[in-house]
Amino acid sequence: MYAVFHHRINGLCARAAELAHEKDHGRALLTFLENVLDYCVDARGLAITLVLDNSEGGNGAEKSCSRELDEAAQPLVSKAIRAGAVRTDVTAAELLALIVGIALSTESSRDPRGAARRLLTLATVGLLPRD
Repeated sequence: MYAVFHHRINGLCARAAELAHEKDHGRALLTFLENVLDYCVDARGLAITLVLDNSEGGNGAEKSCSRELDEAAQPLVSKAIRAGAVRTDVTAAELLALIVGIALSTESSRDPRGAARRLLTLATVGLLPRD
């Protein structure tokens, strides 16, 4: 399945590299997660491909989609941790699993992108009321 999504995965990885140069590391990480989520919502099949990649561990001959995204996200996560923008025990793999779960759970919504973005906001900002 990698070949089907290869171009967009490369684009997302390039986007992560661009965002790594941003001054606000927490915002850069969140922007990357939003980009991945938007693509998972728009490209039906990517989210389940990422799940299968993780369960199969890739085929060894080529990188899996999930492994490439994980490697691209790791510097963003590390910088956000160092900046105090995210918890120190958060991993790129966990954040990508969260994105995949959100994408899969909103696939059949009337407005999948809107529903997915709302769930991501709930997950990242929290459940506490805004002041």
